[in-house]
Amino acid sequence: MTTRQIDLAACAPLHEVRDAGKLEALAAAMACDGWQGRPLLAMPNGDGWQLLTGSHRYAAARQAGLTDVPVLCISDDALDVDGWEQVEAAMADQGHLYDCLTDLGLSDAAALLSQDMEE
Repeated sequence: MTTRQIDLAACAPLHEVRDAGKLEALAAAMACDGWQGRPLLAMPNGDGWQLLTGSHRYAAARQAGLTDVPVLCISDDALDVDGWEQVEAAMADQGHLYDCLTDLGLSDAAALLSQDMEE
């Protein structure tokens, strides 16, 4: 896995914004200081990236006018078909996704997800 700058237009958030106040605070900070903090976590999704973390940070970056953001990308060859199916099935629940990533040996991804879960 590598962290790279990814065009936000190529990313799909995992879910909608659930906390408008959090979004506004993040967007204001990003408008002043740009991207701060840890990268998003994503897996391949056709021609783009499915975000597994950071739906609020994604929306805030778009609102602040940022185009490229740091993303820890799970590479296409990181898992076999069964592994990808397990990740996709686990995406609805962060705790289950964390366990899945850990079980599949994606410790960097699991650690990043763990940080998001703590917030």
